[in-house]
Amino acid sequence: MDPFALTKQKKWSAVKGTAEVALDFYVTFLGCRKGAQHDQKIDTAARGRLLKILRAVSWVESAHGTSGENQPERDPIQCGNPKDAWWKELTGQSGKGSRFIHGPNLSNLWANKFVGEAEAFNGFPDAAKMSGLGSKKKGHTDGKFSQNHSYYWGVGYLIHRINTTAGDKSYQCGDLSRDRLIDGAVECNGGGVKDYKERLNKALKLIGDLSSFEALDRIALLEHQGLSIDIARQLAELSTGRSLSHVRLEWDSNGILRAAGVRFD
Repeated sequence: MDPFALTKQKKWSAVKGTAEVALDFYVTFLGCRKGAQHDQKIDTAARGRLLKILRAVSWVESAHGTSGENQPERDPIQCGNPKDAWWKELTGQSGKGSRFIHGPNLSNLWANKFVGEAEAFNGFPDAAKMSGLGSKKKGHTDGKFSQNHSYYWGVGYLIHRINTTAGDKSYQCGDLSRDRLIDGAVECNGGGVKDYKERLNKALKLIGDLSSFEALDRIALLEHQGLSIDIARQLAELSTGRSLSHVRLEWDSNGILRAAGVRFD
């Protein structure tokens, strides 16, 4: 492995746990859905794509809390800059702020109500609560601001910007295409870094990039197919005592098995 890539992996390992649980919290809190009709739950592949763009952002912003001028160790994804629009919205300094549209059976809210609703939601950690800060308006310049604050108050906004930049609602993750994820992350940055997109692309290349979602679906389908063939073979040999020579499987567009045929030696 490239020494630089190895160093990057070690730095990510130090923050990965916090980043992952923050992502899982917001997938649930926002009621995130994927697909053309936004009616499919976020599965393992979709979660992996969201985590990868989060990882890229974390690297570009602060090398996972190890580099930069604006409190990188406390604020790896730089959500807590007190001068930034998002932090002002979050802390009630900009009126109602952005509108967050949540998924089925969840309540929508304005940004100035975001803190109270998120903190009251099941699974939000005490370590990330605003009450732990000396002054929330100071953001990451407050001495008690931590990496928990960074990921827990930054990830929800990142998802929101990814989806609304694509013309969808906060919870609607659509096809999670590479362009969609990158464009949303660039908008989340707010334009302060002119070559932000190029930096994200470089970061993604170092961590395996975002292969096409369709390819991931095909891999999952092949794994499912392999399991089905193995089960069919074992059942056939058990019931007939003969070896299975051919299996024919038919799938619908959603990857559901529609029909199967077998042939024996």
